[in-house]
Amino acid sequence: MNAFDHIERIESKIKQKLKLMSVLEKENEALREKLSKLEQSNAFQEENILRLKEENMVLKAATGKMSEDDKAEMVRHINKYIKDVDNCIMLLKK
Repeated sequence: MNAFDHIERIESKIKQKLKLMSVLEKENEALREKLSKLEQSNAFQEENILRLKEENMVLKAATGKMSEDDKAEMVRHINKYIKDVDNCIMLLKK
């Protein structure tokens, strides 16, 4: 094998690697886009779950069918809301 054949083989391998790199870059970008969409969907679903849990708690309170744990949870939520409102009032006063 002469030097010219050796160079051609190396060039061929480089071209193959460049093609593979291009394919992998495209696949990587597609996977990133898919991940981003899934993360957005996950965030939406988590917000939806929280909203539904709060609705469930309100419905239990309205029907008077709350367990002691549910009552304690509701008190924690109300206390958190009160603290948030207090913090907002303090910020508005500044």
